[in-house]
Amino acid sequence: MAWRVPALRPGMLVLGSAIVTACGGGGSAVPTADSVMKPADHRAPIVRPIPDAVNSAYSYTTRISVEASDPDGDSLVLGVRVEDTAIAGATMDPVSNEVIIEPRAPGRTRITVTASDGEDIGQTSFFFEVGEVTRAAEIAAVADGSQAIIVANPGSEPVDFVLTHNGFRGFQSDGEIVAFVRDMPAETPGEPFERKLWRFVRDNVYHLEFLDPAPWRMSPTVLINSMGFGLCSSVAAAYARLARTAGYPARIWALTGHVVPEVQIGGDWQMYDPDLAVYYHRRDGGIAGVGDLADEGLVTAPTDPLFPPETNPAYDPSIAAIYASVADNDLWPVLLDLPDGLSGRVTLPPGSTLSYQGRWTEPPIAHGDGDVARPVEQFEQAALTLAPGWTGTLQLPWVAWDVMGTGTVTIGGIPYTIGSGALRERLQASDGAVGSLDLVASSGPVTVVFLLNPLRYEVRATNVVELTGWNVWRLEVSAADLPPQQRAGGPFPAALRKPVPGS
Repeated sequence: MAWRVPALRPGMLVLGSAIVTACGGGGSAVPTADSVMKPADHRAPIVRPIPDAVNSAYSYTTRISVEASDPDGDSLVLGVRVEDTAIAGATMDPVSNEVIIEPRAPGRTRITVTASDGEDIGQTSFFFEVGEVTRAAEIAAVADGSQAIIVANPGSEPVDFVLTHNGFRGFQSDGEIVAFVRDMPAETPGEPFERKLWRFVRDNVYHLEFLDPAPWRMSPTVLINSMGFGLCSSVAAAYARLARTAGYPARIWALTGHVVPEVQIGGDWQMYDPDLAVYYHRRDGGIAGVGDLADEGLVTAPTDPLFPPETNPAYDPSIAAIYASVADNDLWPVLLDLPDGLSGRVTLPPGSTLSYQGRWTEPPIAHGDGDVARPVEQFEQAALTLAPGWTGTLQLPWVAWDVMGTGTVTIGGIPYTIGSGALRERLQASDGAVGSLDLVASSGPVTVVFLLNPLRYEVRATNVVELTGWNVWRLEVSAADLPPQQRAGGPFPAALRKPVPGS
């Protein structure tokens, strides 16, 4: 910025490489070309401090008003500079006196605002952070399965985000689930973590046979975010893993035709069954463990039961016999070593859309006793449709079930033709979750279909959709009609939900 040199007036100081003082007798001094003149009592401009700021979830730029004044009444010129221009850029709007900040990449940088009166500069600095912010949208829809929520990325840059639907967040790790459970409102006075965890798993997984018994399908981020159904071993494994993540000793018991978790609290082993949605009390009022339940009366003549014993199968003599036949009760450590799950984080490449909930494939096949196969009646899916011609690596937040369209993908370096049986078999195989795929060629739109927990992603008459990421301002959220063949099953059947005490 250039400095202006004012005309010499009485009482002014001369600053520069040469200093000439006024002579006696009323003579005047002439400043050199590289000097600046200012009054002896000249004061610098004042810029009001600006608090630290973050990027916006709703617009590309962030605008911050600047308040500056000059004690001497001089006119001011405002300026701005950014310490790390890879994180953000900034300009000054001379009309509104606002700093306009453009986010460029996640990170934190210092921004300095200056005010110059031509002789002195006043300034203030603040930090601007480009990070995770949440964009919320309230979306009206028809709640009969005929409409889906649509999240679109019409821009030219990819957007990755965490989806929260009607208060249910897509979890990225076991630790996030544990934190969520700890923060759940207490249902009973002083409700401990182990009970909160029991009802969290109970309410988010309905009882149904396996697609297959692969341990990765029991990982909490897979079971809770994506699958939404499983047998007693599924929920026992998830409960034990989450309890261990929270710092509690936990183990799993294989009983006679049933599997349950135990958690150690204050030296006592306590059994919380998320599958039968029950736990039992000892005669002294404590929570019973598997060993305590060898006393059949704790089941058939319970102390402080959660449900009326005459109406709930959890108090049936057949359940009591499962615990009483202690000879075949075995610890099952294999389910304590579950593999890590999927990320739960959605990536939308440029021009892509995410639609949920709907049904884009035939029902998955579940396998019951004796390997009897039957279609899963209550399932839901999400579809991520990529723009024609897009290629690149796609991270998969949920269990991928199929890829539709024309082209080629690679998984683990192995190429597959889109739409082929070999690709479906690879995605649906039991040897491990597919966390990413590479789309190497396509001649039209390509759609990746995921399994989505039907308990948690219901489309209601009013839906609150929250998108958390650093550039979610790029996204558009709406509801749209589904073709008849893609329509979801409507509201989740109450009969499939597990019983809740007092309901």
